[in-house]
Amino acid sequence: MKLSGSHYWFLPFNLGAIALSICVLSGCRTSPESRYYLYAANGTNLTHTMGINCTLCDFSTVPDTYLFGLSGVCRSTNRTIDCQPKFLHSFNVSAATFADISPSNTSESEASSAALEQFTSTTSINHSLVRRLADAVGALLILSVILCFLFIPLSLFLGSGFSGILLIFLIFDACSLFSALCIFYSIFRNEIAGAYAATPTLDSNSWPVHFGLGAWLLVGAFGCRLLSNPILFIGFVALLLSIILIPIALLLACCGGGAAIKIVYAPVYIFFVD
Repeated sequence: MKLSGSHYWFLPFNLGAIALSICVLSGCRTSPESRYYLYAANGTNLTHTMGINCTLCDFSTVPDTYLFGLSGVCRSTNRTIDCQPKFLHSFNVSAATFADISPSNTSESEASSAALEQFTSTTSINHSLVRRLADAVGALLILSVILCFLFIPLSLFLGSGFSGILLIFLIFDACSLFSALCIFYSIFRNEIAGAYAATPTLDSNSWPVHFGLGAWLLVGAFGCRLLSNPILFIGFVALLLSIILIPIALLLACCGGGAAIKIVYAPVYIFFVD
């Protein structure tokens, strides 16, 4: 089957979207794949923030950094990374951190339960909501990967990588990736913001949480999907500009709509010089 010029543009970006999405899905499954974490948190600051009222907690075994990905959670201590794979990961900060600050004598179940109550009462995180959001992100990325693989034979069958029929499916895939991005940010805000709400006096500049490579790979997958079709990219840019410019235009119209315009008439002879 002969490839057209559009295929040489479409197929590399489509394969790029597949590769980046798979990397995001495999984040924190193993130590090498921990580099694809979505966000990381400083272990000491995070556990002390969440366990500020926990007198029974033991903070001596807290790792340097927690790495959270779609396929598990990793703990980094002295550049040694240990991962606990679980697909799809729930991004439950409380569960991950409490496992490291529970009383040293774990046989005392009453002490452990009391510590857990002190620890979890500090925050007001809706973990069930975050879990559902994490499942949604995983489902959208899996759907996107499946669609991307189907796009390859479909583009060959249609004879063009810029076919109108293919564009309809590309728009759907772009919406899926964009939704995954928005939901991930919602996970970040719900899980992390709830943890730091316990200490409102903490300077926001000291929040030891940052996005990881996986988050940027997710952005890259969305970018590859947009760039795979020029019409899709131009349409997205036009939509983005309209969202930005229309409110500005309405604001200017409202602010300047009531302004009176004064017309001054001047004799014609004043424009001539003797």
